[in-house]
Amino acid sequence: MGNAILQYKNSNNYNINSDTLLIWGDIPFIQKTTLNKMIQQHFDNSNDLTFVSAITDRAYTKVIRDEKKKVVKVIETREEGSKISTGERDIGLFIFNTDTIMKYLSKKNLQNKHGKLTKEHGFLYIISHLIKDGHKVECLTIAKEKDLISFNKFEDINKYIK
Repeated sequence: MGNAILQYKNSNNYNINSDTLLIWGDIPFIQKTTLNKMIQQHFDNSNDLTFVSAITDRAYTKVIRDEKKKVVKVIETREEGSKISTGERDIGLFIFNTDTIMKYLSKKNLQNKHGKLTKEHGFLYIISHLIKDGHKVECLTIAKEKDLISFNKFEDINKYIK
């Protein structure tokens, strides 16, 4: 995902806005209220990165928080070798300061830049680096059930077509 986001630099729209909305392509039912709340919080709090999460019994990513409930990092369970279990996960909905995120995605030797198993250039790894460097990152646990519907394989569609 990191490489895909970096391709945005080649877009004619790259320098139009200071912030970018990113939605994973496999979550087609994002609710307007979820989207509006995230965008409002992002600008009201002058965040560098804002994203949405949910508590679920199938957390394939895990939002890790400290004792004060502040986000520390987000991990992908498959890259960490952990099992999918109950927990808080991001839903694939982000808004961020474009220049800040592009700078981090472009850095050469950031820890966890490439997945341990897939060797892919990820995206979620930058969250811990942003926090460590004092950037404002906020995670809103506001996702609705419909926001969580994800189509990763053809069979997933059959669950929701009546």
